[in-house]
Amino acid sequence: MDITGSVPVPLYQHCNISIVFINEAGSSEPFILAFNTTPTPSPTGTSPPDLLPEIIGATVGGAVLLIIIIVIVVVVICCKNSISSFINIIISLIGRAGVVWSCLFAMIFKGQ
Repeated sequence: MDITGSVPVPLYQHCNISIVFINEAGSSEPFILAFNTTPTPSPTGTSPPDLLPEIIGATVGGAVLLIIIIVIVVVVICCKNSISSFINIIISLIGRAGVVWSCLFAMIFKGQ
């Protein structure tokens, strides 16, 4: 007679399993059963991907894009009468940004 089944046992824990058979005569001789033990297979599920870097990147990119659009709209509204004034303001902003960047780089590299 083959008896098959599985009993989960915590890893590296001692476990006693008792099996009792009763026959019709009311008596039985003691016997020892050999158990085949196999480790429980580890789960094969995959962990969900980490989306935090993508979310942060998309948020920062969206914020920068929104700021650029707002600046363009404000400049166009302020200078809608004269396109040359618009061009002059853009050139002025680029020049000021260049001065700011050059000062920033000078401060950074001066400290080294």
